[in-house]
Amino acid sequence: MNSFFLYLFESGVSLALLYSIYWLFLKNDTFFNRNRLYLAVSILFSMIIPLINIRLAPGTNSIAQIIQLDEILITPEISRSFTNIFLTKSVSLLLVIYLLGVSFFSGILIFRLYQIWNWIQKGESSTIGKIKIIRVQQNISPFSFFNWVFLPRKYTVEFKNDEIINHEKVHIRQLHTVDLLISELLIVFQWFNPIVWLYRFSFKEIHEYTADSLVLKKGILVNSYQNLIMNQIFGIQFFPVGNNFNKSLIKNRIIMMTKSKSPGITNLKLLFTVPVIITLALIFSCSSNSDNLLEPNQEVEVLPVNAETTSKSVIEENISSSEIPDKVYFNVEELPEFQGDNKGGKFKKYIMENLKYPEEAAEKGISGKVFIMFIVKSDGTVGHVKVARGADPLLDAEAIRVIESSPKWKPGKEKGKAVNMSYTFPINFVLQ
Repeated sequence: MNSFFLYLFESGVSLALLYSIYWLFLKNDTFFNRNRLYLAVSILFSMIIPLINIRLAPGTNSIAQIIQLDEILITPEISRSFTNIFLTKSVSLLLVIYLLGVSFFSGILIFRLYQIWNWIQKGESSTIGKIKIIRVQQNISPFSFFNWVFLPRKYTVEFKNDEIINHEKVHIRQLHTVDLLISELLIVFQWFNPIVWLYRFSFKEIHEYTADSLVLKKGILVNSYQNLIMNQIFGIQFFPVGNNFNKSLIKNRIIMMTKSKSPGITNLKLLFTVPVIITLALIFSCSSNSDNLLEPNQEVEVLPVNAETTSKSVIEENISSSEIPDKVYFNVEELPEFQGDNKGGKFKKYIMENLKYPEEAAEKGISGKVFIMFIVKSDGTVGHVKVARGADPLLDAEAIRVIESSPKWKPGKEKGKAVNMSYTFPINFVLQ
């Protein structure tokens, strides 16, 4: 479950950074199709990038080549149990709140779609080519949804040369409804993120700019068209999944109509996205094999550590190669498995269930982080267990004891042959 919340966080950060570029550098340009494409691609990128896992090969002569399992925190039993219960309940509460939000906004979207369907079924319909005109009893502002244009029944202007109908035709031809449905779904799943609401607003803004510019290209006078917009005071604004002949953006639309076309060189501002995309990919998708080989089992609750317990350096920069047995691999085609799991979750569980905080160390107030090196041998046994960096002899001994008593693994394989595989494993003994 923690991995799901991590995905929401990472995708949200990506959306925020990419939207910031749009807001700062692109939104005032007259390249409307470019801006629309940018927003759509930024959403797609933000949803996908946290799901991608790109492994970077480690070096061959440093400690970085030794696979490091994720840290486990060990505390006296009572404290650990209480904290685990607290964390578990906190995650459950967050999940309930999130699902309530998803349900609420899903319900709103479903209701809106149902109302459109109901109007299609019961409204007075006519056609103009492939476009269907639906007249409804409600005093709504004109809007389009796919190839339907919805009008209040009192609207009687001739369709053929009507600017409002021509405006809605642009929305239909350019499939603007698709953008709005995407933004609505984004809101459903990231309703807590204010950036997704800005995406919806910007899509609608771009749609209106595009429709205005294409209608004006047909020879309609700008002043006449602006007066028409200003006169759209009848009707209630419809919900966001429809493309209204929008009056909430009147000021910005009028400004954009009279704005000179942006020069082509402004497209170079898209280069600002390059370092952001590279940074997001490096942070959310790229990792060394040593980081990704044994990911934490997200269902195992781990106690938080205060700043004092995490301030020590992680490990000495260099460990003599003579300490590592010959013919030990650091990156193999088939990873070792502990009880059928090569992600590390079951091994973490085994450690947490069998490793105890030494009573003498607890009484003396001894705590610290112990780094253990060990080899999963080609026959599946665990050997060559030693302390890469110790905290205290009492803690070191307990860490070594549990690792040495590990059940057999399924060994890693290289080119189909079982080989020795090296790991390091940090265990943090914490007094609370």
